Amino acid sequence: AMSATMRNAARRGAVLVIFAASLITFMSFMALVIDVGYLYALKARIQGVCDASALATLAALDPAQPAASQERFARGLARRLLQVNGLELANYQITLEPTVAGGPPARIRIAGREELNAFFAQAIGRRTFVVGVYTQAGASLGKNGHFDATLEE
Repeated sequence: AMSATMRNAARRGAVLVIFAASLITFMSFMALVIDVGYLYALKARIQGVCDASALATLAALDPAQPAASQERFARGLARRLLQVNGLELANYQITLEPTVAGGPPARIRIAGREELNAFFAQAIGRRTFVVGVYTQAGASLGKNGHFDATLEE
């Protein structure tokens, strides 16, 4: 028969093993939560930059200018706004659509992807995550003679 002291020591040993396994599992989940939260925060920031760039670009257009110069201006401004906010231009595509054939740009689309570094997911072999963003804004001629821009998507 096992003495009471030996039973308590065996029980303490089992509790230690269970605690260690639980701690590793808990820490793994916490690491995953931190990585996923970080990715969502960055995606929201990048989406906000794209949304604001699209709206600001359309609102800055001058309807009195010829369509071709407006399109050049819009493309340049949108690219500059993305760049100033820290986004890599090579990862983004800017599309402009005129209101009528040959008319001023009335719709802008910005689509892109960013490759973001993982923190704790590197422990399971995942070094990066890819996040995609898409925004579409449209403009209509306002009463003041300038474009009023609104987000469509």
